[in-house]
Amino acid sequence: MKRVFEALNLREAHLRVAFLEAHGIQAEVRGSADHAVRGELISIPGLLPTLWAEDAQAQEAMDLLVGYEAILQSGPTGEPWRCVPCGETHEAQFLSCWKCGTPRPMPAGDGTGL
Repeated sequence: MKRVFEALNLREAHLRVAFLEAHGIQAEVRGSADHAVRGELISIPGLLPTLWAEDAQAQEAMDLLVGYEAILQSGPTGEPWRCVPCGETHEAQFLSCWKCGTPRPMPAGDGTGL
């Protein structure tokens, strides 16, 4: 397995794992027990929760996480997107279809999904 992300806290780590799993990538959080003992007030690089993915999916996981960050940064000001399977249109901040649950597509180009 390869490390693909270092989170600031457990909430951030688990949200990203769920995002990756919605895109078919198995990932896990490591360092969560240590983080729980230290508490979320202490954020020391190297001692934060990390996300790990299988070697074969690590690069795809990192690319998806870059797109995820771009979507989070764009907030509600980005362009709406359309769900391919059901055709429902969604505002930019939504990462999955409310109607059918399909994850927002991440184009291979810039990885932003915008």
